[in-house]
Amino acid sequence: MNAATDAIQVGKILDTLGSLRDSLTPSARRIADYVLVQPQRVTELSIAELAQQATVGEASIIRFCRALNFKGFQDLKMKLAIEVATPHETEKHMLDTELTADDDAEHIGRKLQQTINNVLGETLNLLDFSKLEAVARALQQQKRIYFFWRGILWHHRRRCEK
Repeated sequence: MNAATDAIQVGKILDTLGSLRDSLTPSARRIADYVLVQPQRVTELSIAELAQQATVGEASIIRFCRALNFKGFQDLKMKLAIEVATPHETEKHMLDTELTADDDAEHIGRKLQQTINNVLGETLNLLDFSKLEAVARALQQQKRIYFFWRGILWHHRRRCEK
């Protein structure tokens, strides 16, 4: 998220923070963690209060907001307040996926399907389709594309080749 046009849209703030969390600096991660756990509370706090709660400096909060392309802390608070106040259909469904002892195999399967649909919906919510299309166009213009990987698939492939 480098360009000013990449500001996080309302409805995507919490999902985006969750996906970016591991790539953040330690202080930004503490801010993100607090926002993710208590988004409603953040909308009610001053910058000094959030800094105290997240154990960071006020400047870290300003840098955090700017790194996410918000105009400042007030802009983050306003957009976060709108997101928190907007009911999300996926939250309702995620609560409905709790398994009970009375669930039969078909019911469990339907709950699993709904959970998968919710995860896919969240993923689609995070995608920037214009960037995805630009990458696809760039890949189409290449003569060769190399893929490198490491992990279980690599070891499995090597065992199959022996």
